Amino acid sequence: MVARRGVISLRGALFVATVLEALSRCGGTDVCGGAGHLVKRPRAVFSDIDGTIVHYYRGGAKGVEVVEEDCEAMTGVVRDASGSERKCRLLSSSRLGNGFISLPTIDKINKLRAKGLRVTLVTGARTTTMLKRIPTLPLVDALVCESGSCILYPETGRDGETYWGADLEWRERIRSVVGDQKEPLPPPEKRQGALWDLYRRLLEQGMRADALGYTASFRVIPRDDAERDALERLRSEIEGGELACRCNLG
Repeated sequence: MVARRGVISLRGALFVATVLEALSRCGGTDVCGGAGHLVKRPRAVFSDIDGTIVHYYRGGAKGVEVVEEDCEAMTGVVRDASGSERKCRLLSSSRLGNGFISLPTIDKINKLRAKGLRVTLVTGARTTTMLKRIPTLPLVDALVCESGSCILYPETGRDGETYWGADLEWRERIRSVVGDQKEPLPPPEKRQGALWDLYRRLLEQGMRADALGYTASFRVIPRDDAERDALERLRSEIEGGELACRCNLG
């Protein structure tokens, strides 16, 4: 399901960068604070992607100007109301225009990992979309896609290149619900498991269900209040069971 969401300004991006800067000064070791109290240092960082470390400016955003957007080199520059500029990498999106992730944000994530903190990026986006975005995103320790349905870890091949493999233990745990996720996947209409039974049920009811590029989830886009009410009833129906609904634009 999809929730309406406004565009996050550069100010929000700077706030995230400030948090990352503070975390990057922390190691993974406990230290003594004031009055001899033990202070727990963070050992892992989990971050959303769209609207948190990646921002979209299609149609403009208050106080933010896109100064440069090179779609071939996938680089860009944005400027805030004070005139401060940030160099960025671009992430393509078919619906939202290019996403911008600033080089300072990437640098701070790299510093976190250099300090020994494990960094995981979490998103509701399709696994196929995220695999295309990986070359632009900073290298992290894990990538969680489709609101938790798919977990990927980086692996270094014999050629020295980084490849991303699925968490096979997690796949097995949810197999009875979403079916076998091995490639090539059959069309969603022919997949097995409770998730795809629900997908077919919604299609029969005339709902607009989108499974393109998804491996263990699908997206439903309500067209009117009646469909929105039907989806709310569905959420109540499946709450606490094998399936869950999450509102997300990814």
